[in-house]
Amino acid sequence: MPLKKGYTPKTIGKNIKTEMAAGKSKKQATAIALSTARKAAAAAGKKGPPPPPGKGAAGKSKAGGSGKKSKGKSKGKNTTTGSKKK
Repeated sequence: MPLKKGYTPKTIGKNIKTEMAAGKSKKQATAIALSTARKAAAAAGKKGPPPPPGKGAAGKSKAGGSGKKSKGKSKGKNTTTGSKKK
């Protein structure tokens, strides 16, 4: 059965139930339903559905924790070749 083209919480919930009835996991069904809702909202010129409760960026900070170092100046000795200072 095709999914409904809508972005209201009611439509998203029905789409999740439809996908779960088709044998998909809850996470996968939610992802598919939210993707469908995003596309429907874009077609209607709307922003899209809000993230599910507890899944937003409200409790997360963007600083640190990414594990990647910035490509700024090194803090060690200058290792360039050339004239030496005395």
